[in-house]
Amino acid sequence: MATEAFLWKDSYKMEDLLEIIRLLRAPDGCPWDKVQTHASIRSCMVEEAYEVVDAIDRQDAHMLQEELGDVLMQVVFHAGIEQDAGRFDFDSVCDGICKKMIFRHPHVFAHAEGVDSSEQVLVQWEALKEKEKALYTARQDLEAIPNCLPALIQAQKQHKRAMRHGLVAQTREYTGQQLTENLQALLQAGDEPRQEKEKRLGELLHGLCGLANAWDIGAEQVLADENKRFLQRVTEPEK
Repeated sequence: MATEAFLWKDSYKMEDLLEIIRLLRAPDGCPWDKVQTHASIRSCMVEEAYEVVDAIDRQDAHMLQEELGDVLMQVVFHAGIEQDAGRFDFDSVCDGICKKMIFRHPHVFAHAEGVDSSEQVLVQWEALKEKEKALYTARQDLEAIPNCLPALIQAQKQHKRAMRHGLVAQTREYTGQQLTENLQALLQAGDEPRQEKEKRLGELLHGLCGLANAWDIGAEQVLADENKRFLQRVTEPEK
């Protein structure tokens, strides 16, 4: 199939996207696309994912459609790099996620009983995830949290998994007491070295994420919402 003939179609499907990426990365393809690596386009995946979230926040369906396409292209591109290296391909990615979804939804695909609410589904999901990935110890479970996550999300995941293993208290009262102590220590750290102040501030922020868990609140989203309100407050006089 000639590249020119391929590019001009009335409608494209998944197989067309796979072929487009293959052509771009071919020896006679695009000079930029064919030399990219996972590391060189790593930031692109992050940016595209955030743009999807931005489209969701804006409730913009047209923008969401476009940004989902950009994320899908990133998935196909990374799979194409691996296919060229002979390790796996896009079909392997699809096969893996399908098997994962079936395994982690036994209440749907295996008609297992005992799961009647979304809360129970989440508990079962985490238990099956631990079994699937052999995360049997607290250390294994906590170290499996990606370091590249936004700090607030990472902190909340750490708290949740530590609570699940009984490593931290699960009461709001204990969390509140701990936060009060950390705040007092921070406010009294005026003459302490900068490094010590940073440590105390980190403890306070991490503790706030624990309190957010106790209230079932997403700290990252709450801060993002407050950022928007702050921007509106400080720019209001200019209007």
